[in-house]
Amino acid sequence: MNYGNVDSSYSGYSVKIPNTFSSSTNSFRLNEVDGWGLLTTPFGSFNTLRVKTIITAHDSLFLDTLGFGFGISVPQQIEYKWIGKGE
Repeated sequence: MNYGNVDSSYSGYSVKIPNTFSSSTNSFRLNEVDGWGLLTTPFGSFNTLRVKTIITAHDSLFLDTLGFGFGISVPQQIEYKWIGKGE
């Protein structure tokens, strides 16, 4: 992993209870190494890379008993992680 690296991935899952309902979630994660430096904590100082992750997701629900369903886009999430050398 190096400063400037970009990676992405898709994931999803679904659950179905026959004759009742089905639910699914699909998401896309975009990871970018957008910073580097020295992170100082009460446990010491560490050379780190900062990884910014943007998560975009969509949930769906279908009610078999009523014969309809709907989808909703989940608000976009941003996560930051500081990864130390060798971690």
